[in-house]
Amino acid sequence: MTRTLPLLLLITFLVYCLVDCFRTPEERVKNLPKVIWVLIILIIPVVGGVVWLVAGKARGPRGTRGPSRGGGGFGRGPAGPSKGPDDDEDFLRGLK
Repeated sequence: MTRTLPLLLLITFLVYCLVDCFRTPEERVKNLPKVIWVLIILIIPVVGGVVWLVAGKARGPRGTRGPSRGGGGFGRGPAGPSKGPDDDEDFLRGLK
């Protein structure tokens, strides 16, 4: 078990970096073409993966994970300021 755990972690890290590289849009890849990044990750697995994560792609502002799709979720329409139950007239009418 102690011999296989580092190998399993290395393979997991390698797969994560490769998938991240493949899924990153070409316009967000920095410094080298995407094909070269894949080769670096495969030839030098640990160092190449770390370099990819640090310097391989452009980062957005903190807290964003991608383009916003709008909407409030659950089919409620556009997102807006949330209301508490005491501000919702429909909820208050239902209490009477």
